[in-house]
Amino acid sequence: MKSFSLLLLGLLLAPALRGQERWWMDEPIRLIQTNLRETDSTLDVQRLAQQLSEYRANVLLFNMGGIVAQYPTEVEFHYPSPHLPEGRDLFGEMLKEAHARGIRVIGRFDLSKTPKAVYDAHPEWFFKRANGDPAIYNGLYSACINGDYYREHAKRILSEALERYEVDGLFFNMFGNPSHDYSGNPMGPCHCASCQARFRARTGRPVPATEDDEYRAFLAASAREVAAMIADLIHDKRPKAAFLTYIQQHTDGIMSESNTAVGRPLPLWPYS
Repeated sequence: MKSFSLLLLGLLLAPALRGQERWWMDEPIRLIQTNLRETDSTLDVQRLAQQLSEYRANVLLFNMGGIVAQYPTEVEFHYPSPHLPEGRDLFGEMLKEAHARGIRVIGRFDLSKTPKAVYDAHPEWFFKRANGDPAIYNGLYSACINGDYYREHAKRILSEALERYEVDGLFFNMFGNPSHDYSGNPMGPCHCASCQARFRARTGRPVPATEDDEYRAFLAASAREVAAMIADLIHDKRPKAAFLTYIQQHTDGIMSESNTAVGRPLPLWPYS
C-alpha cells in the first residue's frame, strides 16, 4: 500500500439494535482507511482492491462525499471532486471491486465544511463567529451543527448516496462544531441565528462569549439530535449498514484515531 497514507481506526462496537443484522458484531474486522486527496480521484480501483486483498483487509473506509463527492452527485450544493474525470463514478467503481473480493465498504462523509459557493447561497447554514465572520480554513467554510445544512440538506445528500450505493456503513468525520480548527486555533462559540435561538430556548440566556459548561452541553445535545436523524435515515434506507462517528449515542460504533501529529502528546489508545 505504498500509494496511500493508511490509518487503522479503533472501532468500539455498539450492541445490535432493533433486531437488525449487524455484521460488525459478528465478524473480525481489519479496516483500512485511504483518506483520499482530491487529486486521487483518478486512482486505479482494481490495483487498490488487489492490494487490500493481499493485506487481508476485509473492510475499506473510502471517501464518498461531503466536502467533495467521489461520485457524480446530482444534489444541489454538493459538488464532485474537481479532479474526478467527467463521467467517472470512483466510489461506485471501488464499491464494485471491493465487494467482488468480499471486502465491505464504509463510505466516508465530512459535512463540517463546504466550498464558498454554498456559503454565498446560504450563509445562515454556517458557523458565525462573535464578530459576525464565518469560520474559514484553507478556503472551506465551516457548517454549523444547528444550521439547515446539517439538519435538512444533509438528508438530501445522504438519501442520494444510500439509495444509489449498497454501502456497508457510513462514517462521518468532524461531527459537530469543533472547539478548535485544524491548526489548534480556538473557534469560540457559534453565534449564528440557529444557535442563538436554540441556546436561549435551552438555557434562557444568550450564547456566551467563551465556551462554558452550559454551552458545551448544548453542543453535545445538538450533535446527538443530528445523529438521531442520520441514524434513522441510514437504518431506514440500508438496514444492514453501520452508522459510525465519534459519539456514542445513536451510532453503531465509535471511531477513534491514533492522532499522532508531530509535537502532539501521545493519546491513550482505547481498547475494546
